[in-house]
Amino acid sequence: MLEKMNNNRFSIALITLFLFSFSLSAQDGSEAESEEPLGEIQTSQLRGWSIGIRGMWLYDLESTLYDGNISEDPRGLNGDNTSFDLGFDIYVEKQFTPFFGLQAGYRMGAMSGATSTEYYANDFSEFRLGASLIWSNLDPNHTNSKWNFYNGVGASFGSFEANRFLEFDDSENGSVDDSYGGIYVSGGIMYELAPSWRIELDAAYNIVRNDGFDGFDYATGWDPYLNVGIGIAYTFGNKEFPAMYAGNYFEAPYSDLAKTKARVNELEGRVSNLEASSSRRDDKLNEIKSDNEKRDQALAKADKMLESKIANLERGPEKSTLAPKAVVFFDFDSSVLNIEAKEELLKSLAGLSEPLVISAYTDDVGSDDYNANLREERALAVKDFLVNELKISESQIKIVQGKEMDLKDQFLARRVEVR
Repeated sequence: MLEKMNNNRFSIALITLFLFSFSLSAQDGSEAESEEPLGEIQTSQLRGWSIGIRGMWLYDLESTLYDGNISEDPRGLNGDNTSFDLGFDIYVEKQFTPFFGLQAGYRMGAMSGATSTEYYANDFSEFRLGASLIWSNLDPNHTNSKWNFYNGVGASFGSFEANRFLEFDDSENGSVDDSYGGIYVSGGIMYELAPSWRIELDAAYNIVRNDGFDGFDYATGWDPYLNVGIGIAYTFGNKEFPAMYAGNYFEAPYSDLAKTKARVNELEGRVSNLEASSSRRDDKLNEIKSDNEKRDQALAKADKMLESKIANLERGPEKSTLAPKAVVFFDFDSSVLNIEAKEELLKSLAGLSEPLVISAYTDDVGSDDYNANLREERALAVKDFLVNELKISESQIKIVQGKEMDLKDQFLARRVEVR
């Protein structure tokens, strides 16, 4: 079994070396290839797409955060039975802007690790999907540079076969064959070799969500490992349409100052024409507005007159202009209702529920102040009778001042009218 695992590692190393050598040889014709058409599809339409390969060194990390205690968690390059572990990536990337892209890839690798008593060796393969963020393309001081700095974050899905052995006699002590999911965070540097070619130095921290990835399945957590790799990538594009990863937001075509200035001048000219046209329209609108204001004022005046007429019609005639519903008379210098007055009020006003107006009068004997008090007392006498005897609501009764009347018969002047 150990011989089989070593053969798998040797095969992975050969594949990685072959792919890396092939990419470097392809680079020699990159300039010529960048000028050739891609059939019916123009390179300008594909300049956001990249393909790449990457050879890498893998290292099993020890971590009590995800696994058991430190003595039980195997780690890479620990003893004679661990090795310099290798793997490789093949990926396709779509860069939507100079800052943001998505990357999908396939990874194969083999890892080993050991504790003081046991060691393991595994083979794994996985698919990876994540986002690529090129931070240096957001820096205005980083224009026209061949260097870029990036981060990646994503998820992985794969399967593995891990075998565990005893240190003292290399006898097999268990195996795990399973699938897994995981996450990763990476960072790296890329250097532009040619308009469409770049070389990358990448490091990633990976967490595999399967405790048996290192052959020791205690069901206690996840297994982390580190990879550091170097690779090469080709991005479709040419001099007229450069590769998307090489486009800083502060240089053409995202920030072409000359074109922007010409466009601003054009827009300023259009704005001036629009302002002149708008001024003429404003003059015409002001004239129309003035006419409308005059018309609105006339309509408002007519509406006010109509509302007044409607209110007068709804209100009806003033009580003071109507014939009295009842008239009662008082003795000289008296505000006491006599029997005849009470009978008159009962006969004329019994059962009424409408508002009533009381006006009182006196003769011309006595001073004005005295007569004013006497009129008020007579009006209150009638009101009290209406409220207490006829049960008319006090809120329905209103007292007004009676007009001065020049009558020869002073008895007729000593009266109270109810309308």
